[in-house]
Amino acid sequence: RILEEEEKKKKKKKRKKKKKSNKAKKSVSFGVVSVREYNRAMGEDGVPVDGGWPLGLGPRTVTEYTLPGSVLDFEKKRQQELQQRCQRITKQTPQPNSTLETRQFDYKKVIDPSTNSTKNPLFGPLHEDQREKILSKHLHHLTSCSIRHVRNELEQIRVHRSHEGGNQGCTCRKIHVHLPSATNNSHKKSKHHRRMPERKLKEELRKRSLYSSKHNCTRDELEQQLHDAVQNEPCCWNDDCPCVKSGIGCQADTCSCWHPGHDNVGGSGHSSPKHSESNTPEIIQTKCGNKNGMYVVDFDMIYKYRCQFITN
Repeated sequence: RILEEEEKKKKKKKRKKKKKSNKAKKSVSFGVVSVREYNRAMGEDGVPVDGGWPLGLGPRTVTEYTLPGSVLDFEKKRQQELQQRCQRITKQTPQPNSTLETRQFDYKKVIDPSTNSTKNPLFGPLHEDQREKILSKHLHHLTSCSIRHVRNELEQIRVHRSHEGGNQGCTCRKIHVHLPSATNNSHKKSKHHRRMPERKLKEELRKRSLYSSKHNCTRDELEQQLHDAVQNEPCCWNDDCPCVKSGIGCQADTCSCWHPGHDNVGGSGHSSPKHSESNTPEIIQTKCGNKNGMYVVDFDMIYKYRCQFITN
């Protein structure tokens, strides 16, 4: 028994030594700091707030060198440069022992003590004149025509992003089919003004394979036929929808084809989708006729699933 206890003690000591050696092997250390600088160029994947001259890095390496000292020495020197830059921008002296960064402060939940603000003064947009001054030092081959072309293209992207309140999905809605028989006789002038032109009426019926030149139907009958067809069909049923044309499904958080009022053939009713209690994922999916489907996030189902594992 004494021999067995001694052997157990020896095994424990060996295990402790192995753990210590493993801890030493997992350590990470940095040595030489290498710096590579690229030339300035027109940015290809960024859209500035206004104007042209988007900033970007070029493919050509300007300089490449190794700094003396360790990574800590490099970070100290970098902090000194950032403090000078912050003082030049804010006209105030940064607090001592404060760590400055060149990224957004969105990840911080509290006010930054170095700047007493939730915004980083070192990470802000530059005006078009400032960007032009920076790029004009490095780009001498640009012509006024190419600069104007880039500015116009960026403006088109900004207009497209702001269209429909920044909505990036489809905004399909059912066409309005006016029925003269459904209105009062007192509105004779507006009745004919709101009616769909006969050529467009026949074209919409042809899209649905409902019109034939052999059938002798009156205009009122054609309007009633189209009204019933539109009433029974969902949105996004043909290639007029940009999502269907692109071969992708609609998404409830970006597309507005399922919003209340978009499926109203009569043209009345503009209820908000956020305050409607009947907009369940099942109802939303039935309102959209995209052949590729409608993607809806069911938050109630996610909450019920989480409640199985999370307790108060």
